[in-house]
Amino acid sequence: MRFLSVATVLLWLNGIVKNTLNLLTSLLHVVGIRRVSDEHTPDTALSSNSESVAPPTLMEPSASENGGTNMQHTQPVVTETPSMPIQRRLIFRDALWLGGHHDGYPLLPFKDYHEARRGLAPSLSARLQCQLTFGLLESILEIKIPESTLLHRNKAGQTLLRSTELNSLLLDWRDRIRQCASTDEPQCRAWADRVGQTLQKAHSMFMRAVLQSGPSSFHVPGIQDDEAAAIVIAIAAIGEALTIGMISFPQEYPRPPRIQWSFVFAAHDALKKGMVKDGWCPSTVEILSDSVCGISYASLCGPPIREWSEGHGACTTRVCKLHNIDPSTYENKHVTSDCNCAYLKPSTDGVMKSLQDGRIPIMVFDNGTLVVNDSSQMPYVAISHVWSDGMGSTTEVGIPKCQVEQLASLTHQLVTGGAFWMDALCIPERKDMRKRAIKLMAQTYREAHAVLVIDSGIRTCSVTSPLEEKLLRVTSSAWMQRLWTLQEGMLAKDLVFQFSDGLLTAYHDLFPSAQLHTNNLYDPVLTSLSTEIFGLTIYRQFISKRIKFGIGDVARPLRWRTTSKPEDETLAISGLLDLDSGELVDLPPEQRMSTLLMRVHKLPRNVIFISGDKLDQPGFRWAPRTLMHGESSSLKAGTFDAICSNTGLIAEYFVVYFREVDAVEENWYIHDSSSSCTYKITRVPKPSEASFNTSTAVTDRRCSMLLLMQKPRRLGETVACAAVSTGETEPSSADSADSSQPQSQSFRVVCQSKEVLLLTVVALDKNTKSGSISDSRIEAKSGRMSVRVT
Repeated sequence: MRFLSVATVLLWLNGIVKNTLNLLTSLLHVVGIRRVSDEHTPDTALSSNSESVAPPTLMEPSASENGGTNMQHTQPVVTETPSMPIQRRLIFRDALWLGGHHDGYPLLPFKDYHEARRGLAPSLSARLQCQLTFGLLESILEIKIPESTLLHRNKAGQTLLRSTELNSLLLDWRDRIRQCASTDEPQCRAWADRVGQTLQKAHSMFMRAVLQSGPSSFHVPGIQDDEAAAIVIAIAAIGEALTIGMISFPQEYPRPPRIQWSFVFAAHDALKKGMVKDGWCPSTVEILSDSVCGISYASLCGPPIREWSEGHGACTTRVCKLHNIDPSTYENKHVTSDCNCAYLKPSTDGVMKSLQDGRIPIMVFDNGTLVVNDSSQMPYVAISHVWSDGMGSTTEVGIPKCQVEQLASLTHQLVTGGAFWMDALCIPERKDMRKRAIKLMAQTYREAHAVLVIDSGIRTCSVTSPLEEKLLRVTSSAWMQRLWTLQEGMLAKDLVFQFSDGLLTAYHDLFPSAQLHTNNLYDPVLTSLSTEIFGLTIYRQFISKRIKFGIGDVARPLRWRTTSKPEDETLAISGLLDLDSGELVDLPPEQRMSTLLMRVHKLPRNVIFISGDKLDQPGFRWAPRTLMHGESSSLKAGTFDAICSNTGLIAEYFVVYFREVDAVEENWYIHDSSSSCTYKITRVPKPSEASFNTSTAVTDRRCSMLLLMQKPRRLGETVACAAVSTGETEPSSADSADSSQPQSQSFRVVCQSKEVLLLTVVALDKNTKSGSISDSRIEAKSGRMSVRVT
């Protein structure tokens, strides 16, 4: 997949493959580019003698006065080389075509597409579908795309929208962008600007059509809900693929605001329900739904069949219940179901002696026994697994001999001697020894020669499977959803996954950019599915460049993680933040999050806008109780514009202030005389399923100020805000989140955090009257202000 964004992933990958791209460019001049239009025949096309349709050659766009382009109709041509095959895979399920007419018109800007075809399509819905598919693609790619490129008829005579040629179109677009950037930089920059504006217009139009009150614009008479959902998802997938493709433009070009297409699942959940019915875990489906292209591909595949799985009937969209362990009924698994071998365990005294000396104990399987060694004496592999796969235990108990033999066989492939560390063998049950082991946990994974991931879901996939399938199995694995495995994966020097018939490394074998086929780098399915795996490697990249790794960098990959022991959250991420887990493990669980935030010290100031349960501690009522939910992904990575102290969070915000009110109403209105805006204030919708933490209900809703990241400017714009009650003022001290920036104010307001709300701009004219709104709205003023939130 900061969405970690796809843009962030691709910017980084671009740097990795820069030399490779230069090499491939040279090779193309040597071997030439061959046409394959005569070698490939698409599925049944609308025309009986249709040619193979693929991306066009570079055209000469010229900006018109309305921001569009005027180009002649050019027939697309697909090109590829033997070393760079184009992936013709389905990006979304075939969607019913409503009958819109596309062919026979000149290339038009997106905004003019609909008007030119008014009255020709059988319905407004058909014209809208046509504009948001062919119209959007032509406006972005700035080429003519015949209907036969994306439409085909099935055996029943239905015309369907199909995605097999979409990758070819995107690949050619990338090549034309590169050519344009190298020959006419101003024209390329103008093209990028047009693309950004068009995507934003299309996104807004599409949101209105999908999220309107009542059925969406694509629920036309005669089609089923799942058919309407398929239409919507196909459009969203095209939009997402084009958004991802924008990274083809040079990195220094301005980027449009983040455009997220997965909003469609709020209105059309037929695909998600179908996946759950097919056996997918609801929580995994929710994770995959962050990306339209990713979940669309996943829906075409079967769910991972975990060994010894009882199904996901009790699971929710938040938690896979199969992963939660009950220590009183937990049983170890053998390698095969018919095995009943004895348990092996190391010398408890040997393990404890290493821990008492502050050393990491490691295991060597030698002549049927486990020998305790010192990690400083030999390279070792750290094993990372989930307890629900049946390999959890303690030093005193051990694990089945068959499991030890299998582990030794695998680790011998990675290090000479086959030494390994595993929690089930190297962490004693004795409380004081367990604490010592936890204090060494980050060091254990950081110093390991490699970290080997063992997960029964990943083991259902072969190393010879297509790259997208391997990425899907890793991304949807139990290992990717558990708390402790985040640190274990991020700290790894070399992250290795066990598949059914071999081992693969994350960096060399699973990243699209690690292939010489750099076409994969811009494949929307591969990019979407590799995002979370890429996120695991970013820590090493930061550390190697001496870049500070902050709470925002941890929050994104943490958002979907779960644990049977919520009190372990801070312990499991402390190593990533370069904090002493020893201090945290000795504290009562309720004090760990506030202590961690104080030790991190510099935070992104939008931390106060994370909805959900807050800490019930003086000075920390603004702080999230947990980062393990979707809201935490909004934390700005690499941003440190607030200071956390034991008396509150110090930062500067845009504020709207007014006389104190008791905000008990679900909806209320504020008129800001400073900016001549009227705002509607609403409660944040409660999640359908509560988190595993005890809820902290808001009982006191008296407030006199709203904190925002910045001033909202557009009619209809909705942003998060924090309601606070104000107290005294105090001098602004020298401590600032960024000491290089001048203090904008000599004082700051002390305020108490109450709750997170939503603010929507409902009027921009101070004289606007709207019935009961003008009668009940609260008068307010606004401006920037330094505050200390307690």
